[in-house]
Amino acid sequence: MFLTTMLLTSCRRAMTVYALEVAYNNGLLTKLELQSISYYYHDGNIEEDYRPIPKDPLSLDDQTIKDIKWTYAKGLKNIPGGYIGDYLERVTIMDYFGTYNDYIVVKMTNNYWVIDIMSEDYYIDGVLFKDYYYAILCFSFDE
Repeated sequence: MFLTTMLLTSCRRAMTVYALEVAYNNGLLTKLELQSISYYYHDGNIEEDYRPIPKDPLSLDDQTIKDIKWTYAKGLKNIPGGYIGDYLERVTIMDYFGTYNDYIVVKMTNNYWVIDIMSEDYYIDGVLFKDYYYAILCFSFDE
């Protein structure tokens, strides 16, 4: 078990995580990128003539998914003690909205917390998010 833990630790890449609104307010995302995220968040069910920034990459590779899940699990509060790797199966990336300026935008969940979903319209600088889900997060790899 100890050897496995060390190997897993050496394979992870350090990441920083931001809430979507914090990332936008800190200038890490542009309004055009925020509009694209909204488009993908709503499965394309917004303005008919809107063309979002294409997702690049189209999907996340397995190592990036592991890195995101590890970073998210590491940040959980008030979970039972134990090895953080034990919690990775209980953390889920629900959706991927694209990568913008090296910021990977995903919707996360876990089975430790109840995450509030707003039933009303939520706007970030005029960009609509219906039934806004607070765990839309931006991850970036640390240099």
